Order: sequence, then C-alpha cells, then structure tokens
Amino acid sequence: MNVFLEMMLRSSLVMAVGLAGLWLLRRQPAAFRHWVLAAALVLAAAQPLLNSIAPALRMPATVTSVEIEGPVFDANFHADELVVVTAPRVAAIDWRRMLMIGWLAGTGISLSVMLLGAIWLSWLRAQLVQPAVLDRVRAAAPRERARV
Repeated sequence: MNVFLEMMLRSSLVMAVGLAGLWLLRRQPAAFRHWVLAAALVLAAAQPLLNSIAPALRMPATVTSVEIEGPVFDANFHADELVVVTAPRVAAIDWRRMLMIGWLAGTGISLSVMLLGAIWLSWLRAQLVQPAVLDRVRAAAPRERARV
C-alpha cells in the first residue's frame, strides 16, 4: 500500500474516532471535550512519526492444499466435444483510487465550508458600526448613565 495513502487512512481513522468520541461526550464539560479533540488532532498529526516507530502489522498468508484424485488429463477426447466458455470480464474496482477520491472530496467540502465562513465573517465585519459612531456612543454613555 502506498505510504501516503496509509498515513492518510490512519489519520482519518484517528480523527473519525475522535469526532465520534466528541459526539458521545456531548454532555461532558467543554474543557474535557476540547482535550479529547486536541488529543485526536495530535495523534493524527503524529501519524508519520508513529508509522516509522511502530512495527507494521502484517497478516500471515494462509495456503490450502488441494489434492486431485483421478486422471488429470484424459487423452480420449475429440475436437468436436471441446467447448470453450469464457467468463464475462468484470471490471475490478480500484479501491485506492475510490478512497483517494472520497478523501479529496471531503477535503474539498471542508475547505469550502471554511472559505464560506471566512467570507461570512468579513461580511459581518463590514456590517459593523463605524469606529467614529462607536466613539460617540462611548462618549455619550456616562451622561446617559448619570441621567438614569
């Protein structure tokens, strides 16, 4: 498996577990939820270092033996009895490519949400009261408090 793809999968898995934990802990104090999310971010960012330190998990291959009884080849056949059947070709799914496309789509959606949030915040800032008006309000505040 590609090293980049493996690190991406592991980081995404760590973040998914962290976000699931955050949802499960929604009734806990905000400081604890922040700690859980920060720990998930640190672990996801540390994946390249952890991959170089931790040993790779390899699954042993299992081999089964098959014994064939009887003749393997029968020399008494005729050409007119021979039938060749071809199986339909099924397109194999390239899981790495599908996973990469899904990850890139999620990244694109996240970045677009962040961009829309930044645009919205700049619009809100433009809608704020101008500083000159704000200074006049602050100057008038003590007089108004004295009248009450």
